[in-house]
Amino acid sequence: MFANMASTAAGVAVGSTVGHGLSNMLFGGGSSTQAAPVAEPQQQSFEERRMGGSCDIQAKDFTSCLNATSGDMTACNYYLETLKQCQAAAAQY
Repeated sequence: MFANMASTAAGVAVGSTVGHGLSNMLFGGGSSTQAAPVAEPQQQSFEERRMGGSCDIQAKDFTSCLNATSGDMTACNYYLETLKQCQAAAAQY
């Protein structure tokens, strides 16, 4: 039950971040032309993996990437796919 709630919360956070990223990309909002370095993904702790974990780390990695690249979805695709995989795995629990 907790895994479903955490997955839903992560999905909402990602949806909001993606929406903001897309609107910034389409309508402006970022004046920076240089891409910032992409954050390294963090590893889940043993406890998170054992308990089915939540996707908080993947959601934060994706959000950090979007913030660092001014909403560049192409540059952050790896993090988005990782988040989707985590949510699919969490849905099984």
